[in-house]
Amino acid sequence: MRHFTILFLLWAGCGVDERPSEPKPESNARCDKAAPFGPAIPLDELNTDAQETSARLTPDELALFFASTRPGGAGGYDLYRATRATVYEPFANTEWLATLATPGDERDPWPAWGQSFVMFERDGDLMSSSFDGTAFGSARPIEIANTPGIERSPMLTDDGLYLSSNGKIMLAPSFYGALLPPLNVDELAGEDDAIQVVVDRPAATMLLARRPAGAGATQIWSTQRNPQLATYEPPMPLITGSNPRVNLVPDWISEDGCVMYLESDEHGDFDIYAAHRSL
Repeated sequence: MRHFTILFLLWAGCGVDERPSEPKPESNARCDKAAPFGPAIPLDELNTDAQETSARLTPDELALFFASTRPGGAGGYDLYRATRATVYEPFANTEWLATLATPGDERDPWPAWGQSFVMFERDGDLMSSSFDGTAFGSARPIEIANTPGIERSPMLTDDGLYLSSNGKIMLAPSFYGALLPPLNVDELAGEDDAIQVVVDRPAATMLLARRPAGAGATQIWSTQRNPQLATYEPPMPLITGSNPRVNLVPDWISEDGCVMYLESDEHGDFDIYAAHRSL
């Protein structure tokens, strides 16, 4: 049952949203935003013979959260974090987030406010946890967003919380530092195959994992926000792939639109890839 009271405070500050500003990537002019994405390159430093999915980065692109079924976890999908010193280096120091693990599935992590807070999906419900300086604390359900169905892909922006709820794209608006009950994104109300929703930090670009005609492998579609109308344009194919049996799923896009992380089962199990736009 959905709760319609404002239960989830984003940041306490006398009723005002006073979240710390996010660090930005090292360069703001590293690609031609009109250029197509280049070939998707697997992140061999993260991928294993198990499943790796749900890659989400901090805005400075120095920490990457992801989900994996690799051995050594609590069972099912567990959450992991990898870091690097600069955006030009591979990720390393992969850490299992043991305090968030259960025998069920934890996926779709979304780090916020640096790495001091994370949202994620656990067995169809959205959860949140704060970092105490040593480890993430016990996860709590995001009651305002959860339903008896399946919620996935939490994405926190200045607009509020974007999510996929039972295959529909929804937004829980932010109002003075609190989340209001989610509403359908009306202009995309017919996109009932939105398995995964990815929104960049200013919510200017939305990526969707869609199955054409509701069947077959998923493809990556994109829609841009109309700044005058504050609505999204009709989605268009962005990356469809050459093999109709290979699933492509968007995971994260940088604020400048130059880098996209995605997952694909081209080699059997799902692995994490990165694609870049050229200058």
